[in-house]
Amino acid sequence: MNYSRLKEILSVYYKNTAPLSAEKLQKDCYADLDKFDKENPGLNNYELKIEQYKCIAKRLNLTLFDELPYYFETGALHPFCDGYYGRGMLHANGWLIDRNTHITLEENPDLSEKTLLMSRENLYTGRRQFLDLDHFKIPFKKIFEKGLSGVYLETEETLKDAKTQEERDFMNCALEGLLVLKEIGEEFSKIAQEKLKTATNEEQTTALRLIADTAKRVPWEKPESVYEGLATLAFMRKVLGSIEGIGYNSMGRVDVLLYPLYLSDKEKGVSDEEIYDFICKFLLIWDAHIDKSKKMSGYSEYEYENALTLGGCDKDGKEVFNPITTMFLKAHLELDNMYPKIKCRYSVSSSDEYLKQISYPLLKQKSVLLYCNDDVIIPGLLRHGFSKEHAFDYTVSGCWDISLDDYYKAQCGQYINALKILEWSMTMPYEKLQSGGLDFLPFTSCKTFEEVYSAYLNNFMQTMLQKAIGEAEGGKKWSRISPFPITSSLMYGPLEKKKDYTNGGGTYPWENIMLAAVPDTVDSLLAIKNLCFDKKVCTLDELFDACKNNWDNKVLHQIAIRSPKYGDGSEESSQFLAKFLKDIYDMTRNLPTSYGGKWQLCSYMYTEIIWWGKNISATPNGRYAGEFLSQGFTPSRLHKIDSVTDVFDSLRYFDAESFSGGTVINV
Repeated sequence: MNYSRLKEILSVYYKNTAPLSAEKLQKDCYADLDKFDKENPGLNNYELKIEQYKCIAKRLNLTLFDELPYYFETGALHPFCDGYYGRGMLHANGWLIDRNTHITLEENPDLSEKTLLMSRENLYTGRRQFLDLDHFKIPFKKIFEKGLSGVYLETEETLKDAKTQEERDFMNCALEGLLVLKEIGEEFSKIAQEKLKTATNEEQTTALRLIADTAKRVPWEKPESVYEGLATLAFMRKVLGSIEGIGYNSMGRVDVLLYPLYLSDKEKGVSDEEIYDFICKFLLIWDAHIDKSKKMSGYSEYEYENALTLGGCDKDGKEVFNPITTMFLKAHLELDNMYPKIKCRYSVSSSDEYLKQISYPLLKQKSVLLYCNDDVIIPGLLRHGFSKEHAFDYTVSGCWDISLDDYYKAQCGQYINALKILEWSMTMPYEKLQSGGLDFLPFTSCKTFEEVYSAYLNNFMQTMLQKAIGEAEGGKKWSRISPFPITSSLMYGPLEKKKDYTNGGGTYPWENIMLAAVPDTVDSLLAIKNLCFDKKVCTLDELFDACKNNWDNKVLHQIAIRSPKYGDGSEESSQFLAKFLKDIYDMTRNLPTSYGGKWQLCSYMYTEIIWWGKNISATPNGRYAGEFLSQGFTPSRLHKIDSVTDVFDSLRYFDAESFSGGTVINV
């Protein structure tokens, strides 16, 4: 099979056709929906969402590709869009969100303005709706267990017990949305039947026959083969993304979902070669949009948050490592894919063969896999309150979010910039602090390092509290901005509670907060301690002046760089890191959330390490103004790290289970 030719066909489509198609669809649908809204005043969000589903479905530009047996392309999304309405361009599925965004701005104008200001200043990430409309994971369990038709019947039965109009509206919207997905599948089938009349070779004919037979059934009915399972993943990722308005960047645990179908295929005599071919054709879809010759010059030209998870353990704690695992790993390398992002779960009990397979690319200097340590992540999830069965079944999505796709969706991508808080504690920009509603304690009045550290924690907590209040307020208004009933019906919790997920229907009410620039902050605090209090080579004012002047004092700069730092494995830096993270953890236990849950801490950030770094002046760890930040728990590149084990030794006192949302180290 000439996979490169198939990828080229897709690449041409995504380069030349998809953006124009999505732009036209957005304009046409917005016009139709604006007209409908004007002619039908007083409709609630669920009624309007039904119309959005139907309007988009009616105008989709469904496309099938020669010799590719999958039905997924709707013409509704920018090539880099995962469904989030504003990703890459404005999309048709953002109509209801755009219509209602004013709610938060009007009801919380002061908090909204402060959030936007602090976000512009890179103190933390923030959105005008206080909502993370990206980083969703498609709930696949129900679909693979009983198909969309089974979810439809479950919703119908639950509707009979509805007590309020809102409960009825939520479930009626879900039912209408599920029917829209059914109709889109049937339309794909009709297109394939029509194209069969002009098929010119055997491969085209085979692919179109598969689509013609399957699309009218699956995923309305549950998939019964590996091919049908892969078709379900592709269909839901693109079609649901086209109409719901939120970003789906994970396709779940594919070797868990597909393995029972693999066993069924083998009983029917389907060969591994045929199954592998289906997997290759599936994987090339998610890499075809990328022009790998293009120089990355901005924030996220190469970002496309498609992800899937391999390995780990099943709900009973037994290792997940099967032929599907191996085929996905092999195909990803043979196709030379960057995407989808493959997250490999592992543990101390992982088999040698599995560890060998997931390590092979790294040993060949090809960094295309991400590794997730079950021995840390699962205990962290259990401590945070997730059930054992659910914790065992976690996935990792793009960026690196630890998630339970079928049970909850945390506010992700919510970075808080620990180093910017430190910079403002040094420079005390009073006008900005006042505008942001922050009353920082200055470092320069401190007489001991303990006072410096206490002031920093105070300033951090003020910032964190402000952000948490914004997220909690926004979350409570989410259902009034744009509910997502189809996705809610696929999850466990919303139907049982008769509430859309945006209205508190999830199984877990947790939220995530990502602590960014930890190494730079820890190193800077240690440098302050070393230079100003231990060695007394300068005062706080002198150190901060050196930073203000971008380290024109080269002697002081060299002393700063040689201060204890995270990653050196020393007793001092290791104990301080652990204390710092424990203090942050303890401070965040009682922060407000939308529905009464707890905050999960995690530490990573994406390409913000570049553009956030450009907006931070020189810092006490020896970093010059504008230099990029450290990623996750990766030691600063300002310092020479003697060995990987020094980095791990530096974490020996850190209670990793307290960061149940995950941490990242780049080796």
